[in-house]
Amino acid sequence: MHIYPTLCALSSLLFMSACFQDRQSDAHSHQTSSEVPRTVSGVWPPLLEGVEDVQGLQVTALAAAKESVVEAMRASVLNNPTVKRSLGEDYREFEASLSDAKSDSAAVFLFYNYALNTSVEATFSNDGTVAVANTPASTFQPSEHPEEVVQSIALARAALVDNGFDLNNLIGTAMLAFPPISQLQNNEETFYDERILYVTFGPGDGELPEYSALVNLSAATVSDAKLIN
Repeated sequence: MHIYPTLCALSSLLFMSACFQDRQSDAHSHQTSSEVPRTVSGVWPPLLEGVEDVQGLQVTALAAAKESVVEAMRASVLNNPTVKRSLGEDYREFEASLSDAKSDSAAVFLFYNYALNTSVEATFSNDGTVAVANTPASTFQPSEHPEEVVQSIALARAALVDNGFDLNNLIGTAMLAFPPISQLQNNEETFYDERILYVTFGPGDGELPEYSALVNLSAATVSDAKLIN
């Protein structure tokens, strides 16, 4: 595993942040009382002549540097043998977040394995090591991914149409489904043991949905496709 480029990139991000702060400080400190700044005529908000948008450049450059660092850490995480075994071939990434500066970890990546039905959390530490935690789907699952929403709506629409329902001009929505309280075995297992989304179709604009279905993305199946009202 090649960790040095990632650590160098992380150091560069911190260095760039400090440099931008110094440049902003210098830009203010070099102005004297005899140098009266002029604003560009006809521009609002006011823009000083000959002065670049330092803050805008800082935000853009730091955002690009941050994304570069995250990509480097993601590559290291996905090349980690333990992570590979935990993810398998059928998985999706849900979240990537940089950790707090005081934390021992640099970033955390959250995945879901559809074959094993586990949520996989990979933590990239500041020293370049990767820790992996696998949690059963029944205990924890991430919120629905935008691509899951699109996939679930398509599967549910096809199933309802096959059942003879007319979904023309109806809008589909989807969200992570939760089992009824009566089906919960204990207080810790509050999710389905597979990846299931609840899909509805309705006219939108705050009106109640007319059709619903449960879409199992782990098995690519649709159940309970029905008319609600």
